[in-house]
Amino acid sequence: MSDHLTVLIASPDHDYLRLARTVLRIRGHIVFTTSVGPDRLRRQVSLRWPDVVLLDCDANVLTQAHASLTALGVAVLRVVDDPAAGASPSRAPIGKWVPATALVDAVARAGDERTAAGRPHLRLVGSP
Repeated sequence: MSDHLTVLIASPDHDYLRLARTVLRIRGHIVFTTSVGPDRLRRQVSLRWPDVVLLDCDANVLTQAHASLTALGVAVLRVVDDPAAGASPSRAPIGKWVPATALVDAVARAGDERTAAGRPHLRLVGSP
């Protein structure tokens, strides 16, 4: 199980942002939040370089963001009010109001899958 992942939460719901951020920080993850707009999301991903992105958004934003995020090796978890309502291009969505342990477990699994796929935990930045 991954420890201390960097997680970016994108949601228009301030209550959800606050709750998810608190739960994940208590578990030791580094958590950032942002609005859902595709340009804002891309900017935050390039600045924060998250391991996992929780997306609470409509299907249009998800479609626009998913390919670019997965190309960067970022695990994407779609957050929905009703998990039975539809699927994400990468994995089943997670319910917005699931128990805290389910959220933490889903983020850890996504982080583990991303690491298993070959993306390192560390991003090295330097000049040639």
